[in-house]
Amino acid sequence: MSVELKIKWDGVTPGLPEHRLSIGSFGLPLHNLLRSIRRTASNIVRDAIDMREASVGRFAFDAGRIDIEVHSLVTSCGGIQGVVTMQIPPQGTQIPFSFDDLTERATDRVLEDIEKESRGVLRNNSVRRYLDSLPPGITQQEYSLSVDGEEKRHVVFGSVSLPEPITELPYLAEVVGNVIGVGFEPGRNWVRVKGKDGKISVSAPAESVDRALEMRNSDVRLLYVFLPDGGRKLLRIDRSSATRSHLNVDEFVFKKWRSVLESLAQ
Repeated sequence: MSVELKIKWDGVTPGLPEHRLSIGSFGLPLHNLLRSIRRTASNIVRDAIDMREASVGRFAFDAGRIDIEVHSLVTSCGGIQGVVTMQIPPQGTQIPFSFDDLTERATDRVLEDIEKESRGVLRNNSVRRYLDSLPPGITQQEYSLSVDGEEKRHVVFGSVSLPEPITELPYLAEVVGNVIGVGFEPGRNWVRVKGKDGKISVSAPAESVDRALEMRNSDVRLLYVFLPDGGRKLLRIDRSSATRSHLNVDEFVFKKWRSVLESLAQ
């Protein structure tokens, strides 16, 4: 089986108007593309068979055996034409017969993900890394996958709109320890606590700073919000021996917000 991959880049990136391909500009993207194909192939094998079998015995699989062998440059603009290959593993460690088409399946899935990611649809982080590493100035990209001379997938697009990175969301955290410092106005209000995992500082309203001072000789329990920027915001401070309050979900949520929930359900 021959798995042929053809890529064309067009634009004002240095070298492309002269129908040349810059190693400095495209070396890293091509490496990232190969890594994406290898990772996708590994995922296909992992999803199909027991991972214990995928790492030992006759089903051993090494994604590093997959390669893109370039045999010519695309001179009409800038690009490459090559074959996606997989070296035959040592005797006794061959992958299952059903994976003879692994290079085809992995490359086809990567091209599909390239098309989706170029339109801002989250599909494949390694593909996104490839697209993001391409040099500026590319105005059109074209990908073609052919198997034994027959084209299987053809992808063409212009400008790329990569998905926005997913930022870390705030989350609640708790620490038990001793108050070892506080900050007052006119500066920033904060409370510092030393717990079993070390010291942490949290921003706090003035009344919480006063409360922390009252409990400086006792073990305290802090409930705070950890923010995406690394900051911490105090929500509540109590003595660690204090009885925890339990929220009556039925009273607080379902009865108080009954009419709202019924409206949303319609």
